[in-house]
Amino acid sequence: MGVLDKIISYVTGNSAKIDLFIPQASLNFPFRASIKAFINDHDIEADYVYLNIQCMEAKKAYIPPKEGKLTDNEKMLSELNEWNTKILFKKKIEVARHLLLKKGLEYSWDTTIDLSGAEKASTHGETCKIIWKFQAAINMFGINPDSGWKTIEVS
Repeated sequence: MGVLDKIISYVTGNSAKIDLFIPQASLNFPFRASIKAFINDHDIEADYVYLNIQCMEAKKAYIPPKEGKLTDNEKMLSELNEWNTKILFKKKIEVARHLLLKKGLEYSWDTTIDLSGAEKASTHGETCKIIWKFQAAINMFGINPDSGWKTIEVS
């Protein structure tokens, strides 16, 4: 692998493929999360592996129509509602520290998550939703490779 390829991996976050698996999530008891990472083209010196957790409240907000003559596009927009979101809960869990991850190998980590300080479980109402999102990542030089945000039902 050339120097340019390494730089591209660092800049794009493609140094590793990260997967996150949470079979069941609850506010009432601790639950398990599994993180897997396949290291792509070169070894990674990682500061730590971590898990981000966010709980968001999304409420529908009515957009009132404009006064006067409206274009077709403005008519369509005036009939739409948009979701306004507010973060209710945020947590970052360090799962492992100071790692040398070798290219071509797969690694896995398990952690226990305790959300007992959080108040709201997932809900999906017509005008209000409570959404829980989880993301696993590796903190390293460059852009951190991550699993992407995954929406998980929390009971």
